[in-house]
Amino acid sequence: MDAVFALAWQYAAGQLLPEDLPMAAAELLAVGEVSPALCNLAGRGEPTAELEELFREAMAELGVPVPDEA
Repeated sequence: MDAVFALAWQYAAGQLLPEDLPMAAAELLAVGEVSPALCNLAGRGEPTAELEELFREAMAELGVPVPDEA
C-alpha cells in the first residue's frame, strides 16, 4: 500500500506525468496491488484525460485518495 500512497502523492506533486500512468499502474500490479481500473490503466495509452480518470478511479478502488493541488 505504501507504493500506492507514494504514487498518489507523486502524481499530485506533478512528479508523475499523465503519459507515465500506464507504466506506473503496471509497476503497482507487479508488486501485488490489484484493482479493475488499475488493470485497465496498465494496458492503456489513451489521451491524457482518460488516463487521469482511470488513475483516480484505480486509486479510489485501492482506498487511496489522490491529494489535490492545495
